[in-house]
Amino acid sequence: MSKAEATVEELVGMIERGELRLPEMQRRYVWRSPRVRDLLDSLYRGYPSGAILLWETDEVVPLQEFAVAQQNNPYKSTRLLLDGQQRLTSLSAVIRGELVRVRGRKKPIDLLFNLEHPDQLATVTEVNENGDDDDDDDLGDDEADVNKDELQRRFDKMAFVVATQKLEQLPHWVKVTEVFKTDEDAPFLERAGIEKISDPRFKKYSQRLAKLRAIRKYMYRMDVLEGRCLTTKSLRYLYASTHLEPSCVGPTWRSRKLRPSGEAL
Repeated sequence: MSKAEATVEELVGMIERGELRLPEMQRRYVWRSPRVRDLLDSLYRGYPSGAILLWETDEVVPLQEFAVAQQNNPYKSTRLLLDGQQRLTSLSAVIRGELVRVRGRKKPIDLLFNLEHPDQLATVTEVNENGDDDDDDDLGDDEADVNKDELQRRFDKMAFVVATQKLEQLPHWVKVTEVFKTDEDAPFLERAGIEKISDPRFKKYSQRLAKLRAIRKYMYRMDVLEGRCLTTKSLRYLYASTHLEPSCVGPTWRSRKLRPSGEAL
């Protein structure tokens, strides 16, 4: 299996254009907003975020829809997403500002970014692609049982939170999707009351906005498989394990790398 790379921005584009599809036996999108918040937090810090596993084939494979909107696939061959659906769907919804279908509802993933987060972020998050989100509330387990003042103090120490009406009114909290939609800092700096370059917050906020947008350039490792012998049994094995075993790979399998644009070489 060869190793290739593609940025978050390229992968999101592949989903939007319909170049990435989901096989029917994949589970549905299940992540709730706190899990997406943790993913953004991890990428913002530059932590590793695992690999993406694809299978490229011209065979007819039963498909299901992504939880975000897609265009029709313009190519004959189909590139199937075998591992990474939760992460890429989440990133696509946030970066594109698309509604996501989760648990029978369509809703946005509204996250806020704290321009005044501490230089040393204390809260460390761990993202598990295959974890289940069974809570009914979008607050984390340890956030639902504290009072408002304590909750606000916790938020002040975080870089990302699930949006609330109260935090949206504070000038140093900005909507993550709005930051991704523009490369201009002026709207966010003006809202924060920054009028001059000499303001000590100007450089700090600008650097943090740039670091947030840099998530679009985060490079995922791509494992791209091509072949006709991937059976239903093999697919089930792939979904049930984190590593490919030799028994999963038949003699006619080939691997392909992707160009930086996401196209096959």
